[in-house]
Amino acid sequence: MPFLRRPRRRGNEVPSWLGMLVCWAAMGLAVTMLGAAVVHGRRREFPMIGANLVLIVLCVAVGWGRFGHHTF
Repeated sequence: MPFLRRPRRRGNEVPSWLGMLVCWAAMGLAVTMLGAAVVHGRRREFPMIGANLVLIVLCVAVGWGRFGHHTF
């Protein structure tokens, strides 16, 4: 009876999409932080640029790890 069959679960698709979303979110945040560093530079707020650069490095590391050649 076809109507008594169990529906196919899509549990394996969610982690792959989640990994891609995390990668794109990390890259978007890195671009945002790059813009923030430019704004801090124009305002002569040089100590704040260091925090932006740390966040950029972390975001790029997450993006590289999720979408790069060697995933970790």
